Amino acid sequence: FADQSGRAWARKSAPGSRWRIAARVGRTGHPSRPRHSGTLVLPFIPNAPRTLSRLRQGPVYSDDLSGHLRKVRAALNITQAMAAHRIGVSQFTYRLWECGAHQPLIAQWPAIIAFIGRDPNGVPSTMGEQLQAWRRAEGISRKGFARRLGLDAGTLAKLEQDGYRRIDPRVRQTVEALKRHFNARAIPTTPPTR
Repeated sequence: FADQSGRAWARKSAPGSRWRIAARVGRTGHPSRPRHSGTLVLPFIPNAPRTLSRLRQGPVYSDDLSGHLRKVRAALNITQAMAAHRIGVSQFTYRLWECGAHQPLIAQWPAIIAFIGRDPNGVPSTMGEQLQAWRRAEGISRKGFARRLGLDAGTLAKLEQDGYRRIDPRVRQTVEALKRHFNARAIPTTPPTR
């Protein structure tokens, strides 16, 4: 680069500079305003090789609801609008779920579980998590679920949070009866094996 613009470019592409692509610059000497010769000037991306290798590996989905929604939608090769229609919500609501900005209402969980094919919250390990999973599968409020079980809503809330050290035998008996009922219906909580 013998001319004035070449010297300006040499200064811009010095080590530590954001601009690293060697291209001839127009009369202004500014890298963002090249001549109309088809020259493209891009900012330097320090992690480009690592980023490109991750793109070649394919998308990485999280284990929360948003990741499951994205994974199922990608597997079915459908748009967000089509997925929202299958679940029965607006595209805006579905988009908020998929980006993780909002969680669904309890009444919307049965349709989500049907769309994904299992409960996206994983296999419940405690009695409280099991109660929450059953309530999500039914799509009813805590108050309505407690009424079905013959319990107080506050008692059910504490049971769902695993707040009791000792559980009353009548409550345990009710929960065991509920467990038998749901096991007979076989609500999928783990992914199907192929």
